[in-house]
Amino acid sequence: MESPARPAPAPAALLYYVAFSQLLGLAVVAMTGTWLGVYRGGIAWESALQFNVHPLCMIIGLVFLQGDALLVYRVFRNEAKRTTKILHGLLHVFAFVIALVGLVAVFDYHRKEGYADLYSLHSWCGILVFVLFFVQARGFGPRSHLGAHSVGLGPASSAGRPSPRAQRSRRRSGRRPPRGGVAGPAVLEGGGPPGASLGSSLQRSSASGSTSPFLPVARGL
Repeated sequence: MESPARPAPAPAALLYYVAFSQLLGLAVVAMTGTWLGVYRGGIAWESALQFNVHPLCMIIGLVFLQGDALLVYRVFRNEAKRTTKILHGLLHVFAFVIALVGLVAVFDYHRKEGYADLYSLHSWCGILVFVLFFVQARGFGPRSHLGAHSVGLGPASSAGRPSPRAQRSRRRSGRRPPRGGVAGPAVLEGGGPPGASLGSSLQRSSASGSTSPFLPVARGL
């Protein structure tokens, strides 16, 4: 019986890398705020200083907070997966909201001052980055019903091997997956030994009156 897989230990220098990244991110935010406050007149929403909200929000949202969200799974690699997922998602939500405030600020400023929108390469690249960030966040939805039950369908499986979730479940239960990584009909049916061949499974299927070799698989599911 195999023992459950233990998480890999964190590199010895990871703590120093993370500390340096946080100091660097905070330094960038502080320098941007100092530049806007000392040399650009400060930040305000209902005045000509509304434009200054844009660079500060973009630095905080899409640089500092998004960078921290990407580091969550490395820094908290030994914590519960649900906890790291929640923290990762919250940081992405905060980054998205703050970046959205920065976009609203610059478009509202252009409207008040009568400036054209999206007239520079900077503006088009910024919109592209924000749209890709939003699409990426939308892609972290729940798995489809087919994806959750595609494991063990043999040739009908898209990847031809169990999903990571099924592999983790087998490691926790101590069962060794069959050779080849694909659970055959005999294994899923539970009526034969792990080494049973596909031919014996087909014989049992024909003896029971089944016309499809994958019907035992469906019954096993």
